Amino acid sequence: MQARFRRGLDEETPIVRNEKLLSKKDEEDMRLSGIRHGKRGKGVEALLGRIEVTDDKTKAKEKDREYLYEVKWKELSPAENSYESVSRLKQLKALKLVQDLDDRIWTAWAGSQQRPLTDREILSHLEPFGLDEDVVCSRKISMLSSGQKCKLALGAAFWTRPHVVCLDEPTNYLDTETVELLKRAIRTFRGGCAAVSHSEKFVEEVCDEIWTVDEGRLKVDRKAKK
Repeated sequence: MQARFRRGLDEETPIVRNEKLLSKKDEEDMRLSGIRHGKRGKGVEALLGRIEVTDDKTKAKEKDREYLYEVKWKELSPAENSYESVSRLKQLKALKLVQDLDDRIWTAWAGSQQRPLTDREILSHLEPFGLDEDVVCSRKISMLSSGQKCKLALGAAFWTRPHVVCLDEPTNYLDTETVELLKRAIRTFRGGCAAVSHSEKFVEEVCDEIWTVDEGRLKVDRKAKK
C-alpha cells in the first residue's frame, strides 16, 4: 500500500496522457530551460508524483500546502529522478505539468485530503477486509494465499474513498465469511458499484439493477435492493 500510493496516485492505474497538454512552443521552452537549468542539461520529461512537505499538515489549508514533485528527466534513467519544488519547476517551464498532476490527484481523491500512509492508518483500513496486523506488516504479497491477495486488492481499491467502484468477479477465492463481509460493505457503500460476477446469488443480493447479455442481446432487470 505504501509503495503503491506513495506518490499520491494509484501506481497500478494506467495513466492516460493528455497529448494536447503541451504545445510545440511549450516543449521548446522546456527544452531550452532544461539546457540552462535542468539536471545535466536535460529538461523535464514527466512528473511522476508528489510528496507533501508542509510543516504543520493538521492546520494548513490546501492552498498553503507545499509539495515536492518527482521529476523524470529526458534522456536520463529513472535512477536520476529527483524531487523538485514548484519554484524550480517554474524555472524549468513545467508549470503545466504541475497543474496537470495536481488535477489528476485531486480527481483521484475526489477533492478530499490524501490519507497518511502510516502503518496505523493502513491497518485500520484493511482490518474490515479480514487482514490482520501479521498479514499486513509481516508478510510479502507473494506469501499470501489467493483469498488474502483478493482481500488486499479490494482494500486497495477503496483506499482513496472512491465514489464509484467496478468489481470483476469479486467473489473469486473468497471464503463464505469474507463474501458476506463484501456484501455488507457494498450495501453500506455510499457510492456507486458495478460488479461482473458468475454468482447469481451474489448479484441478486447486492445489485438493484442487473444487466444480462444472452445471445447477443442485453436484458436490463431493475428491482428493489434487498
